[in-house]
Amino acid sequence: MTTILRRTQGYSSASDPTPLVPSEELTQIRLLLQHIPMTPKGALQSPYPALDLNGFYALVGEALRTQQLLEGKSIEELFFYTEEAPPVEMESFNEHGTISFHLVRREPGVMGNTAPFTGGPKGYKPMVRDVYDDPDVPRYQIWELGQMFDNEVRFIMWSRTNKEANTMALWFEDFMIQNMWLFRSRGVNHILYANREADIMIEDKRLVGRPLCYYVRTEKITRIREKVLEELCINISVSFDTE
Repeated sequence: MTTILRRTQGYSSASDPTPLVPSEELTQIRLLLQHIPMTPKGALQSPYPALDLNGFYALVGEALRTQQLLEGKSIEELFFYTEEAPPVEMESFNEHGTISFHLVRREPGVMGNTAPFTGGPKGYKPMVRDVYDDPDVPRYQIWELGQMFDNEVRFIMWSRTNKEANTMALWFEDFMIQNMWLFRSRGVNHILYANREADIMIEDKRLVGRPLCYYVRTEKITRIREKVLEELCINISVSFDTE
């Protein structure tokens, strides 16, 4: 059983009549939470909070915009970045190209530095990242849990011509390599270039696409407030007692 070294505040005063002894529900909650394994020391290396998948999508979008502006493009010349694939509003951006993104595959992360989607041991359960006092409720704590996920993300370069789509694909590969350090430093656990897939042609829309796939290891953070769990347990007990 994991031992949590942090403890809640244990004082009482005339202005704070809440009993020092935790409720039966809270005691049971803490016993259950302490069975969750703690993250090994040194597991988190980024100075920024861990990014989930949506955070990664947003970070790529910000980096794309910044990179293009640094290269001298105007706002009107920037690639359109969207989750729509094929892009339904391509007609508005056909002159400069569109980059779409979507998830292909997602599984619990392989532990250690093992390659994603392999047969190595996986982290099927979240682990405790931190435990700290709840700033809103004295003598209660917040438990921060994290779980790694391996994701395969497909970016597609859309354009009207094969030449423009190929140019976009090569540019995007360079962009991802140049900004790898940024993604890692901003909370993305790991990112690898997987492959470039077969070209896409959508004749009725006069669109061509170049799919590029990346393996991205992200972390989903969940915060559990003891006070919320305690109230939930009490309300459920009352509901059963009144039936």
